[in-house]
Amino acid sequence: MGYRDRADGYKGISYGGGALALVALAFGLRMCSTMAGTISAAETPATVEAKLLADPDAGALFDTIKRTYPAEFDHITLDMLARTKAGATRSELQEALLTDLIEAGRRHNRDMLQAPHAAFAAYRRAEIAVVESLQTASPTLCAQYLKQGSFRSNDPNHLPAKVLIDFRQATWEANAAGRDHPVHRVVARPNAATWRTIATAMSAGGLSTSAVRSFFDEAALRRATPDEQCALGLGFLRAVDTLPGDRGDDFYASMSLPST
Repeated sequence: MGYRDRADGYKGISYGGGALALVALAFGLRMCSTMAGTISAAETPATVEAKLLADPDAGALFDTIKRTYPAEFDHITLDMLARTKAGATRSELQEALLTDLIEAGRRHNRDMLQAPHAAFAAYRRAEIAVVESLQTASPTLCAQYLKQGSFRSNDPNHLPAKVLIDFRQATWEANAAGRDHPVHRVVARPNAATWRTIATAMSAGGLSTSAVRSFFDEAALRRATPDEQCALGLGFLRAVDTLPGDRGDDFYASMSLPST
């Protein structure tokens, strides 16, 4: 979460999380390591594809990528094959697979800005589930994700595999929905009334008045502990999710705008 001064007196949030920061959530070194370790130099494109799709942790995600962005899936498959045949080590394959997934996401994340409500809302709720899990497991990583839009961890306790996979699937689904069924959303900065609605919803969600005030105060938020930053960021995402209909989508899309 960053900040930009607004003429109306509100501090607009330049949000670091999720797809709209164009920084993909690190897929998870543990899962990349497991997947990369199963690929051998004797593979063919068909056998690499089969292994990706059959992976017990990430198979559903690779299936989603293959269905929504087949060219990206083919690129990942061929890159893994080429690196394996060139003698890449397991750790090198692990890093390459993670990089391929992140870069593929970056190429298409802005498609989400035009996603219809159902797909956009599903993405936002999947992201909330990620932040909720991080709040329990590691407030420090939670705060890092909210500020930077990414985190890395090879500790499976930091984020359940299903929560992460659900989030990444929802991201690709929303990207594809925005590409295939664009709603021609005009991405504009929220007005003061919308910010007041967000602040009210954050209070209604259980945050104290002083806590909500600190969220809109750059210096105060920087002084907050990771636990406090995580709770405030989660309260903010939940508040956005309370906006009716497309208003939550429009507000979230506005966070892709550059700081001023």
